[in-house]
Amino acid sequence: MNILIYTWIHIISIVLLVIGFSSLINAKSAKEECVAGLRKMGAIFQGIGLLGLLVSGFGMMARLNLKMAESGWVHPKLLIWLLLGVGIVALKRGWLPSKVAYAILTLLIAIAAYLGIFKPF
Repeated sequence: MNILIYTWIHIISIVLLVIGFSSLINAKSAKEECVAGLRKMGAIFQGIGLLGLLVSGFGMMARLNLKMAESGWVHPKLLIWLLLGVGIVALKRGWLPSKVAYAILTLLIAIAAYLGIFKPF
């Protein structure tokens, strides 16, 4: 596939991930009859977003002939991906206040974008 297709999949996956997290965060303040639907939608969107990020990220690396051993910036991005995956547990159990969850999500996405664009190490 073309590198632009992988890039679009990556961007759309980020949007799905943010929608999923927002649904899970907003499920706390929603009415009881809406909570189950918001949680289910949030989990589905987050899962699809994480899968799309993983597949498109490794697809882009393959198209650019990058190797994981030579690309030190990949490991922190995988750690961020793992933290975003574990974030669903923290949101479902109520360990994070809404404002803190949004701040952490924004910070993690900003760091991942920096690492992916500039490849500092």
